[in-house]
Amino acid sequence: MSYFPFTAATKALALRWIRLARDVMESKFKYRSETFREDVDTLLGMMPEEDDWYFGAALRLEGRDLLTKGAALEDDRRTLEAEAAVKVHKIERDLEGHLQDRQAELERERKLFNTKLAQQNDKILLDIGMLL
Repeated sequence: MSYFPFTAATKALALRWIRLARDVMESKFKYRSETFREDVDTLLGMMPEEDDWYFGAALRLEGRDLLTKGAALEDDRRTLEAEAAVKVHKIERDLEGHLQDRQAELERERKLFNTKLAQQNDKILLDIGMLL
């Protein structure tokens, strides 16, 4: 049981806010991941192999592995986003085609209905004319 009746406009506004919030979160996550990758790259630049005696080779190698994994994850994210964009575009095209087909069908039915209505009106007028 709902205490407040939700209109279509209320639902649409709520969905819009949710989508905007999701977009903001995604952009913040992207920015943070880019910043982390840049920081790791910068720090690795400050750790040349000659200084392995100080930092340790394991730390430098782990940093390179992190950078490689980060780049792979970024590539995967871009691929998934591109695939999602293609799917969204296909769905939008399919929806547009369906709406056009449905609109054409409604127009045909409207014309057929108006034709039948005109025929019935003519018949009624003829019947009235015969009675007079």
